[in-house]
Amino acid sequence: MGRDDDGRATTGPDHGRGRTRDGRRSFGPRRGRSAADPRRFLRSGRGMTASGGGKEMHVGVVFASARAVMKPPVPGEADFWNPPTRDARARDYVDENAREVIERGKRDANAGDCDDASETMTTHDEFGRVPAYLIEINRERAEEARRERETRAKNIAERRAAGRLREDERQTLIDRLRTEHAKLSASYQKLPFVVDTPNRRARKEAHELKLALIERDIETLNARTVFVDAS
Repeated sequence: MGRDDDGRATTGPDHGRGRTRDGRRSFGPRRGRSAADPRRFLRSGRGMTASGGGKEMHVGVVFASARAVMKPPVPGEADFWNPPTRDARARDYVDENAREVIERGKRDANAGDCDDASETMTTHDEFGRVPAYLIEINRERAEEARRERETRAKNIAERRAAGRLREDERQTLIDRLRTEHAKLSASYQKLPFVVDTPNRRARKEAHELKLALIERDIETLNARTVFVDAS
């Protein structure tokens, strides 16, 4: 068993000197030793010098390479092109507009902007005529008004020709219709439930139609006022 530089026991002959038990070198320096010198540390501002109130990096050596591409230098103030400035007061647009209006002179208001267009509008074949679509619209309106007048006159004539049904007559008609409805209903109930022949189907449909007509007439006669055609 050996001792290292710090006085600690080691299990191998080279243990603590950068080697392991089987004789291979270990990682790093010897135990207790360091490759860095604590007296030689990186100081703040090393490699910088005060110049113009700031710090400037001193570049020692620049290695040239085939792949290195240098950027073009920043253009200076003299390299920029300054276009000449125009004086906005060199041209007076208000004065030019006023002169143009004065020189143009007065125009005839009825002539329009283009004399040729005005002559063409007044000389074509359709000038002064009613358009065809307006004629068609007026014809449809006149036909609709005629039909409405005829319907109104027909209703007035029918109302004048009709007379009010008396109460006893109305009640008599209702009783007769109810009696007829009861007879048809009894006959309808006697029809077979299964309709498997054309005659039975026709008989059933006829009974249903008569019952519906009688029910409609009874509903009409049950109104407060009933008018009948006296003619």
